[in-house]
Amino acid sequence: MKTEKIVVGTLTEEFLITHYDEFLYLEKEWKTLGDRPWTQEKFFQGRQNKWELSSYASLDGNLVGYTIVSADKEDYLHKILVDSNHQNKGIGGLLLNETKRKCAEKGIKNLGFKVRTNGEPAIKFYKKFNTTFLEKDVAWDGIERYQCELILG
Repeated sequence: MKTEKIVVGTLTEEFLITHYDEFLYLEKEWKTLGDRPWTQEKFFQGRQNKWELSSYASLDGNLVGYTIVSADKEDYLHKILVDSNHQNKGIGGLLLNETKRKCAEKGIKNLGFKVRTNGEPAIKFYKKFNTTFLEKDVAWDGIERYQCELILG
């Protein structure tokens, strides 16, 4: 029986460059939700503390998920994504716990983010992690999302 090994590491610019095709492959999950996939420009966009706070998850050497986080004008969870073939294996929780750990080291108390109001699996996931669901808004794409705050302390 093969044992799968999940590794969570810090997402560096070098790692992103080396594994960029895998990141693009995972963007299919984003498109499945109806969101626009990130472009190369968006992935490499400079944000304060982005490389220190963002993480990746690999399973037997293959990228299966990542978070993109920054601490600039506002502390923000830009993206958390887990390959649909590997969901419900605890990978999202590992990534979010690693994000919480890194943010605590920087003194960050909470992270803002948005989640679709019709994204029940995501909402259920975030509720496990002390998330406050604030007001709803409709973005440029006409999709209603909750503005959320992930309490880290």
